[in-house]
Amino acid sequence: MHIQCGILLAIICLGAFDVTSSRNVKKLARANGQFAFKLYKKILELPYKGKRLSMYVFLPNKRNGLNNLEKKFNYRSVTSALAKLRKREIDVSLPKFKMTIQMELKRILMKLGMRRAFTHFDFSGIAKGGRLRIRDVIHKAFIKVDEKGTEAAAATVVSMEESEIQEFVADHPFLFLIRDNLTGSILFLGRLVKP
Repeated sequence: MHIQCGILLAIICLGAFDVTSSRNVKKLARANGQFAFKLYKKILELPYKGKRLSMYVFLPNKRNGLNNLEKKFNYRSVTSALAKLRKREIDVSLPKFKMTIQMELKRILMKLGMRRAFTHFDFSGIAKGGRLRIRDVIHKAFIKVDEKGTEAAAATVVSMEESEIQEFVADHPFLFLIRDNLTGSILFLGRLVKP
């Protein structure tokens, strides 16, 4: 199954991504949108077309705060933070990036209790002669964030009382996830350290 979604975001290249205090990566994109602040992080929501799925960016306040953020990052804290998101006009800067991952899941699934599917298999209900078996389960994931196929911006986050346009500048390492807004399921989770 292949799903292709476009983020509702107008992006222009500029800026530098700070991966360490001595090295910058010049791959930053910019857009107008809406977001929210939290004391220990900033959160940005970028809805995909159709708005059922959204990408959320969790930016630590400190450039070297990714490890601290990861320690506090769990389903309950994410759900709680996302429930507090409020729309507000912002100026957004994000790096362009692409990630690919491939994982063999047989060992993991067996540890989670699916041992019989690999060892004592009986798929006679879906295959004639019972000749069907599961050899392995491979998960492949790909994500690409850039200016292609994007349109306008809308983002959501925890509101503050300031009236001027705020900035969300993701110029240092951050966490991101893609979430089904209807079910609350997290479909993709990643960390960006080097775009």
